[in-house]
Amino acid sequence: MPTSQYVKSSKCSLFTGVWQKPDMSQCYNTEGITQQLKNITSAGIDKENIEEVSTILRDISKKSEYLKAEDIDLAVDIHEKMVPLISNVSANITVNNILVSINDMINTPEEVLVEDGKSERTGKR
Repeated sequence: MPTSQYVKSSKCSLFTGVWQKPDMSQCYNTEGITQQLKNITSAGIDKENIEEVSTILRDISKKSEYLKAEDIDLAVDIHEKMVPLISNVSANITVNNILVSINDMINTPEEVLVEDGKSERTGKR
């Protein structure tokens, strides 16, 4: 059962009358996502940290349904900075991290992608 931001839900077992552990699988922190992406952008990306950056980006993109237009813009910027470095990393990093994160971002809600597409910076891509 999806929950809203910062809210967890518990269920009472119909058989035992005991409260079950709360389902926190759908909890998310959109500010935390944005801040992580900003931190990556400001720290820079090079061949020494591309594996770590691509792993973080892959993990963030798994929750693409929670991304905002700003997050998409930041993630695209990060991917663009990684492209020139791809020849310096193993195929596993490219296939398991970079391509997976791009694929996951496709699941971002359409209204967020449309909003991001209307932004001044994205229109130039």
